[in-house]
Amino acid sequence: MRPAPQTWTATGTDVFDAVLNLREQLDAVGVRLCCNGARRNAWASGMQRDMARGRFVYLLGDEPGHPGQVPALDPAPCDQVVTVQEQKNFYSSWLARRTAAGD
Repeated sequence: MRPAPQTWTATGTDVFDAVLNLREQLDAVGVRLCCNGARRNAWASGMQRDMARGRFVYLLGDEPGHPGQVPALDPAPCDQVVTVQEQKNFYSSWLARRTAAGD
């Protein structure tokens, strides 16, 4: 017998926020959403969230200059997708490194 299908819904102030909220539900049951917005190094800036309603995210790295951006809902390699908490931890660490470097 197959288990009954399950559905999840979430809302947010923008697409990125809604994806974060949805992923928090999925994290609780061990399901990963393999989209760019769920990658460890993905984060939407305030401008992306205001101007593009969170439909794009930056792929953050340690290279100088502006990080590349990708559509938040496009597919991503599942091995690059992490929990919301892991993503938030990465972003905090990345931001601290950039601040310390004077960027």
